[in-house]
Amino acid sequence: MFCAKLSVVLMGRDQNPGTCNHCGKTFSYYLVHNGFSDTAYGYCNQCSYSVSLSAWSAYPHNLNLRFQGPISSEIEPYLKECPCGGIFRAPGGPRCPHCLKEISAVAATSYIEANALGTKKGCRWDRRWDGVYSMVIEDHVVNDWWRSDSALDVRGSSR
Repeated sequence: MFCAKLSVVLMGRDQNPGTCNHCGKTFSYYLVHNGFSDTAYGYCNQCSYSVSLSAWSAYPHNLNLRFQGPISSEIEPYLKECPCGGIFRAPGGPRCPHCLKEISAVAATSYIEANALGTKKGCRWDRRWDGVYSMVIEDHVVNDWWRSDSALDVRGSSR
């Protein structure tokens, strides 16, 4: 059973401990419910950074930008490079800040559910990185990270 109450608990900014399924080292994280936040997200292809794009901020006009989930590959060229020099990609998941390998959403279930108060009420983690949840690791996140090229026609949200 998957519950919205689990989502509310998880979307807080309290840092929870997680463990990499590859190297075994620990890191801090928090989950974001992108439906409640009205955001889209992506992950760097080289490091543990994620990008969060708000439906309430200015963004390039004429993009098929869908919120409340992951970005599409169409969005990638419009984003700045990650602070590490990598690229924010559409498919993929968060990366361990130590070994830089992608964290398994299934392996993360053990610590996500252990840290979530809703688990005691029967709520469960959905075990995937392409849904409404995203993970921010060690506070490595950039917000509304659009390129500032003059070729981009940036507009404010119509909301």
